[in-house]
This record gives sequence, structure tokens and C-alpha cells, in this order.
Amino acid sequence: MCEELTSRILKYMQDKSARYAIALEGEWGSGKTRYCEGALTNKLYPHGFDVLRVSLFGVTSTEEVYARLAMAMTRLASNEDDCRVERFFKGLVAMGTNAVVSYGTKKLSDMGITLSASPQMLTAALCGNQLLVFDDVERSGTDEAFKRGLFGLVNDLIEAQGCKVMFVTNCFDGIPEEIQEKVIWKRFRFEPNPEELVKDIVLPRILVAKQTPEFDVSRSLVLAARATSCRNARAMIKVTELLKQAVSCETMSDSRVDVENREHALTDFARYAFLTAMNDAPTEQTFEDDDGRAWVEGIHRSFEYNMYQQLWVIKAFLDSRMEVKDDDIAACLKEYIAANYGGSPETMALKHILDGTSTLSSMDDAEVADLAMKLATCISETVFDLAHLNQAIQVNMTLRKWGFEEALSDAELLIRAKELVDMDAEEAYRKVHREYVAWRDDWSERYSVLADLDEYIVDSYEAQKMLELSEAVDLCNPETGRMLASSMQEDLARGGSLYLGCKPELIAELFASGNADSQYAIYELIVGLKHFAAFRTDERACVWAEGLCAALSELDPQSRMGRKRLDWALDGLHELVD
Repeated sequence: MCEELTSRILKYMQDKSARYAIALEGEWGSGKTRYCEGALTNKLYPHGFDVLRVSLFGVTSTEEVYARLAMAMTRLASNEDDCRVERFFKGLVAMGTNAVVSYGTKKLSDMGITLSASPQMLTAALCGNQLLVFDDVERSGTDEAFKRGLFGLVNDLIEAQGCKVMFVTNCFDGIPEEIQEKVIWKRFRFEPNPEELVKDIVLPRILVAKQTPEFDVSRSLVLAARATSCRNARAMIKVTELLKQAVSCETMSDSRVDVENREHALTDFARYAFLTAMNDAPTEQTFEDDDGRAWVEGIHRSFEYNMYQQLWVIKAFLDSRMEVKDDDIAACLKEYIAANYGGSPETMALKHILDGTSTLSSMDDAEVADLAMKLATCISETVFDLAHLNQAIQVNMTLRKWGFEEALSDAELLIRAKELVDMDAEEAYRKVHREYVAWRDDWSERYSVLADLDEYIVDSYEAQKMLELSEAVDLCNPETGRMLASSMQEDLARGGSLYLGCKPELIAELFASGNADSQYAIYELIVGLKHFAAFRTDERACVWAEGLCAALSELDPQSRMGRKRLDWALDGLHELVD
């Protein structure tokens, strides 16, 4: 794209009869200024043309425009190797160095002279060998009289001096169309190719870093740019250092992690980094309507948001108040790979199917039926990472509601889901239950299978943990009370309800054992229950607290401190029950 654009601008410069201005228009941050000072300047120079860029940022008068034009000329003179520029300024000197204007002089130390010139002298010195680039037009004064004066100035430069002029802007707001048409005859749209931007901006800075990945880093970053359609040069510049850290981190060179999984993770990381820098990061979803297409797209976006949340270092890096270290990035990527790409081939097969649902609304019947059949087979016959179970159930149920009988029925789906949970109830609780709780309000009514499955997961998890605890309880061990209290506190902090499976009579027996440390640990547990949301919002909590209060009330500790600790514990329980 840039090569074609540069070629067209070069033809404009070479056309002596072209008595008009051109315009380069593009989105904010797309890299227009960078292009003018880099690729365009380098291309025009061998053909004998210089680029004089004049920023109009904050300019409110034509006098200021001339002043900045003078400064642009002096910057050219700083190039000692450019004989053409030196001759240009000596020509100015020959025209009269004593002419003075109020808006500034600049000492040209390399030539040993002080330059002062009037606007007439400056414009007279210009010729067709300079492309005058008036940049940041939209950031100049908003007064219409100034805008008209600016275009009048440019018109004089073109008609009287034969200058070549290019405006660079996002838009020409505030300038009447008839004035623009008088001066600007050709407009070029600046829309850099995402792949070009990555290769031009990101890769040169990244590939010089120490890195040992076996995969093609360039390919991952190009794929990320294409997926986001990122044409924003500033966005890429913002996250280049972050991507450099990611490529060079320990996780990306860890031979124990499959190469393909690392490549996928880096692509995701770069994609979310570009989106965040463009202020277009995935957001938390709400599902307010019952339209099937919007709902399926909402499912995909919600899981995109969850994946983005896992890569928390991206947002932290762009927060100027936070510091992100290499170890943070390595740990974050390691966890991300484990959650999304670190599974078995069966897990990757399921994820591939689920990723395909992002274009579900544009498929024909045969394609959707084929996807539904593959999903049903994958759920029924394989063991995959439970992190994808919620999404698999949602997509399957939606396809079934749309009339695709190839998908599993709700009954078949629930039976199979319970079988997967039985293999590892703790993993199901950690990956499936917690995600369901976060989206319960949106999912519970639409997806009855998820509601039923979540209840099964909680029951299975509590039964498993209680079995582990009961096997570990030893009334003769003075550490048992503290161990039990600590396990219950950790579970409550995670949003669990393990305490419901811990019989009040068992806790009372531990308290009665007389160990001071265990008694105090149980007291701490009781008084801290009110601080756990999982306890406060559970309707069964009050019944459990009443049972524990009754069991402890029957105790008669022999030690004075034991009786005191019992009183404290009962006071805490009475507060909970009341």
C-alpha cells in the first residue's frame, strides 16, 4: 500500500504542470506523520526532492505558519552532506540577510551565519524541489477566517511559486468545500496494511531481542494484526515493548510446552495487546434479548472476555501506575497456555470446534449440521479440559433449540457432563463452577443443564473434600482442629460451602479435645464466618450455624481458658443466628 502511495506522490512531484495541492487523509494514529518523515522522505530524496514538514498543531495565524516554515527550512540545513540545502540557504543570504521579522531567527552554526528573512523572501526561495507537508491540519485554529487564510497562503505558494503542497489530516472540518476544491485536486487515503505495520514497526524492535522460540514469531504477530485489522501505528508502538518482553520471556522458550501451543498463545497475546492499545479490548457481556444469532455471538464474545481477563498483564502494562516485570509476563502466559492450549489433542479438537462457532450465523444448514455433529461426537467420546465444558454445553443447547437434531439432547448432555465431573470433582469445581457463578444471572434461565450440572458439581466437590477431611481427622492429634478450620477458611475464601459437609458434632468433638490451639482456631473460624460472602448468601448457613451452636452448648470444658474460648465461640454463633 505504502509503495503504491509513494509512487503516486512521486509522480505528482515530477509533474511540473501540476499546479494544485494534494491531501493525505487517514485515521488518528494510523502513522501518517511517521510515513511522511520516513518512507516518503527516503523515497523522494534520491529523485532530488526534499520533504519540508510543517506541523500546524496549535497554529492560529498565517504569521505562525510562515514562522514554522522557516524553522522547517533551517532543519534541512542541519544536514551537512546536503549541498543542495546549503546552496539554498546561501541563496537566501544573497537575497538580503538584514531583513528582519518579529517571529524569530535561528543561528545556523554549521554555516556561521544568522538567518532572518521576511515571508516574501522565504516563499521566493522555495521551488518545485520541496514537498511542503502541512501536517495536523485538524489541530490548528478552529476560526474559519484562519482556515481561509491558510488555504489562501497555500494557493499563493502553488500559483506564484510553483510549490508542491500536501495536507495531512484526519478531516477538514471547518473548511468550506468550495475552498478545499479550489486548492486540493487529489486526495489519497492512508490505510496501511496491518502486515506492513507489524513488519515496519514491531518486528525490527522485537527480533533484535534475545529469544529462543522454535516457532516463527513474525507469523504469530502478523496473524494477530490481521485478526484485529490494526492499522493504528501508535497502538502498535505502545505495545511493542510488551511484545518484546513476551517473546523473550521464559515461557516462550520452554521446551516442555508444545511449540504450537506457544505460537497460538503469542498470537492471542499480541491480538489482545493491539485491541487494548486501540481502546477496543473485549468487554464484559450482557445478554438482554432472545435473538438466537445475537445470543451465539454473545457467547463467543463472553469467552473472549474471559480469555482477555486471563492475560491481565496487558492492561497492567498500559496502566502508567503499574510496573510489569518479565516474571509476571512469563507466569501469566504459562497459566494462559495451561488453561487454553495446554490440554490433550482431544481438548484442542474441541476448542477448534468451538472457535468455529464465531461464524455460525453466516453458515448454511449443512455446515451448521456438520458442526453440531462434530461437537456432539467430541463431547460424547473424548475427555477434554473442563475449562471448555460451559461453552460446549451452551453451544450444544443452542444448536438443539435451533432444530439441529445432530446435537445432543439436554438429557444426554447432562449425563455426559456428570461423567466428566466424576473424573475430577475438584477440577470441575475450580473451572466449571466458578465460571458458572460469575455468569449465573445470564446463564441459569437459558441453560437449565448448566444449573443442574452446577448443583451436581458442588455436591460432588463437597462430598470429595469431606471424605478427605474425615480421613485426615484425628481426635488425638492436637493439630487437627487448626487444620480443619484452616481448610474451611480457604474454601470459603474461594466461594465454597465445604462447611456444610462438616458435621457440627465433629467440630464440637475437636473443641472438647481440650487443645488450646485447636479451640482458638475454631473460635477464629466462627467469628470470621460473617465476612465471607459465600456464607452470608447461603440459605443453608443459618441451619448449620444453629446445629453448631447446639453441639457446642452441650460441652463443659474443664479448663478456665477453655470455658472462656467456648463463651467467645457461642457469642459469635449467636450473632450469626440472630
